[in-house]
Amino acid sequence: MTSEIIFNKMKNPNKKLIIKSNLLNELKNYDIEILMTIGAGDIDTFMEPIEEDVRQ
Repeated sequence: MTSEIIFNKMKNPNKKLIIKSNLLNELKNYDIEILMTIGAGDIDTFMEPIEEDVRQ
């Protein structure tokens, strides 16, 4: 399973595939109310850094 496979099966037109190295910087471009992370592998390792960035 890869992130690309999951991404391609999603029907939401507002979806965006972001590589891990750009994730935190990319999130700074949005006023986030709700964020859904879906990935294959180690997306869970980003939960704490995402929470810290969203709170700022």
